[in-house]
Amino acid sequence: MLSKGSTLTIASNTITVTDSFHLVATSDPDNTTTENLTTINGGHTAGQVVVLMAANDDETVKVKNSASLAIGADTDLDTDTDTITLMWTGSKWVGLASRVATTPS
Repeated sequence: MLSKGSTLTIASNTITVTDSFHLVATSDPDNTTTENLTTINGGHTAGQVVVLMAANDDETVKVKNSASLAIGADTDLDTDTDTITLMWTGSKWVGLASRVATTPS
């Protein structure tokens, strides 16, 4: 079972995880529609898993492939059903899976 933590707000392209599941919001939801996420602090034990989900539909959290986030390609979390699942290796987060919802036509 995942433990739901608080909603995390991006600051300087960074969040700090404290639980296994977090909603992620941009730093200024009234004025910022897209914000990059390049660093996730809070990895403690190799094998630690975290699931991140967009806080709401009005913002886009762009999870960027970076030195500390090995996810292969950037992933946009822009609806409140988009998720990315990451695992801490002891030195960086690696992507295990992402789910980006599509709107039925």
